[in-house]
Amino acid sequence: MAPFFRIPFRPRPQWVDLEAHLRELLGEAAQFRQADAQKRAREWSLVLQARGVPHKLRKIGGRDAVLAPPGFLERAAHEVASFEAENRMSPDALVHVENRRARASWSAVWPPLALLAFFHFLTRTPIPRWGLYASRWLQHGRADARLILDGEWWRAATALTLHNDVSHLASNLVVGGVLSWLALRETGAGLGWLCILLSGVAGNLLTAWILGPGHLSIGFSTSVFGAAGMLAGLSCLDGGSRRTLRYAPLAAGLGLVAMLGSGGENTDLTAHLFGFVAGVPLGLACAWLVRKNLAPTGLWNVALAVAAWVIPVAGWLLADYP
Repeated sequence: MAPFFRIPFRPRPQWVDLEAHLRELLGEAAQFRQADAQKRAREWSLVLQARGVPHKLRKIGGRDAVLAPPGFLERAAHEVASFEAENRMSPDALVHVENRRARASWSAVWPPLALLAFFHFLTRTPIPRWGLYASRWLQHGRADARLILDGEWWRAATALTLHNDVSHLASNLVVGGVLSWLALRETGAGLGWLCILLSGVAGNLLTAWILGPGHLSIGFSTSVFGAAGMLAGLSCLDGGSRRTLRYAPLAAGLGLVAMLGSGGENTDLTAHLFGFVAGVPLGLACAWLVRKNLAPTGLWNVALAVAAWVIPVAGWLLADYP
């Protein structure tokens, strides 16, 4: 008997045969070591497992094949090409794969940061006809601890989109671009941006709760240090077997906070520190999802990326400004 109703379901994107992808991508440059397919597939699987890259071992046409999800295909290709380059593959092939991987990573980083820059110039441009002034953007959107504790929690999100001046914005774009790129290479664009934005919001909320009324802050730097915390969390889970080596990335991340977050009279070191603190468990969670092959891919990845940047937009809607 046919069911009374059907729940719409969109299948997950088809995983890709990594060897076939490399041969199609590189053509004649794809010169693998002379080894049987089963041995090569197992070696590739061990390499990807060691690097925390999602993959599967499956039989395709009577041969063992390594499959990678679309969202991690370029990273898997890079890791396998690096492994093969140390043994047999042409160096030109490795460079080609590396360039494709870098382009894919940067393409997920610069559009949101460009929108952040555009929004800064929008908020600094007076538009009397619409009643838009820089002072009012600041009044309605900054992280005012007193108002956050009184219930205006959305300020923790809107404050991430405001900056004092161009130099404040530029420093966040440069440092944030690098750290975000490193984080997104490990997590994918959707999951990575969502966690970066959430770490910034959580950092501002923790700052308001700890410091109490009277504290004011603005800037994307809380999320920037959230990305640093994510990298520390990701590295801790993938670190060495010895305990001291395992937590070395966490110490390096704290050093980064101290080095980059304590200069300048307008620097909010507390917000930076709590952004970093919020980012560490998010990075650990991302590393766990990647290890379990549960990291979102395809349309889910796009949906999470959009959801990440809906957070500050929703904050401004709740602020009822403009």
